[in-house]
Amino acid sequence: MMNIKAIVFDLFHTLISLKTDGVAPPSTSEQLGVSEKEWNTLLWEQSERRLCGHVKDPFEIIKELTTHGCWNIPDSKLREVATIRQERFAEGMHAVQSHVLQALDQLQQAGLSLAICSNADWMERNGWESSPLSQRFDSAIFSCDVGYVKPKPEIYQLCLDELKVKAQDTIFVGDGGSNELAGAKAMGMTTVMTTEITSQIYPEVIDKRKKDADHIINHISQLINIIN
Repeated sequence: MMNIKAIVFDLFHTLISLKTDGVAPPSTSEQLGVSEKEWNTLLWEQSERRLCGHVKDPFEIIKELTTHGCWNIPDSKLREVATIRQERFAEGMHAVQSHVLQALDQLQQAGLSLAICSNADWMERNGWESSPLSQRFDSAIFSCDVGYVKPKPEIYQLCLDELKVKAQDTIFVGDGGSNELAGAKAMGMTTVMTTEITSQIYPEVIDKRKKDADHIINHISQLINIIN
């Protein structure tokens, strides 16, 4: 029987998603006039500088990504896109599904400490402090604030240190992006993969990611069953 004292959550595609939470389109890729697949590849594979906070200015972040993509887009358009992207992520931080907040409240009432561990740049973390999520977490570690990205051990250790818990007493919950489940498992955490959001937007990634999960859930409310 597990003696769970804390739960560390990924944020995007685990607790919130611009696509599924009703945040108004168009997406960044649509605004830039590029394919979503190519844009996501850049976000996921050419992102360490922005995610580590080495590039903080929204315009410079978008310009660097589009340069990697070899897309010749005017600076005026990039500035417009950067502003809209920042606004959309702030909206996403507030458009949290009610069942997510209820599940977090239930976990808090069960006496668990909660943390966020998210790969995010300065635009993507915009609005966190005023989000209804922020008051429900004891700690929030964003990669752009601390200079480490998942699955590096340092970012998980920062969460454990802030919560003052051991890895073996902690559950990590995520959609499995960025090899985050493998990184958490290597630290000694129990890993839970949630497919609630990815099953709606990227179902093709689930089979590959689930190999690093000790448990798989399709609704965030099912976490309470794992800790009991």
